[in-house]
Amino acid sequence: MRRNNAGPLLPVIILFIVLSSVFITGRNFLERLGVDQSVLIAGSVYVSIMAKLFICIIAALIYIFIFRKELNKPALFTCMGLYLVYTLVEVSILTKLLKEKKNA
Repeated sequence: MRRNNAGPLLPVIILFIVLSSVFITGRNFLERLGVDQSVLIAGSVYVSIMAKLFICIIAALIYIFIFRKELNKPALFTCMGLYLVYTLVEVSILTKLLKEKKNA
């Protein structure tokens, strides 16, 4: 039987999808209110990045406390590097998509 590891993150994922959808589809409404859609979308992206960062920090701390004596520092630092790479890729893709939306 497979365990679903996304269970605790599901509310955050759903909230991100809902808010992003509202910000994208509600452009006209937001403009009438004087709210910049781009700022809201960027803020939504940065909130998701911060949430992932804190989740990774918590996971790393749990790993460190559980495997204190057998801690594999190279693997831990590699995971930190992978997090940075994926975050940079995510931000660059979302920034390009946001720029394309502005020009459309």
